[in-house]
Amino acid sequence: MTKIVMMTTDSYPIKFENNDLNFPKIIGFMFFFFEIIALSILISLSGWAKSKRVQI
Repeated sequence: MTKIVMMTTDSYPIKFENNDLNFPKIIGFMFFFFEIIALSILISLSGWAKSKRVQI
């Protein structure tokens, strides 16, 4: 994500095309999607562990 921010600023010394942003954008989306899945798994496991303690 830092690469995207650096490349889109006006003072970036190297010229780039929009195709140069595809790879960092795909990697960022994959990690964001992975985070959402990991967070939902963590929340569900937390609820499961709490329900096991309470014996629901």
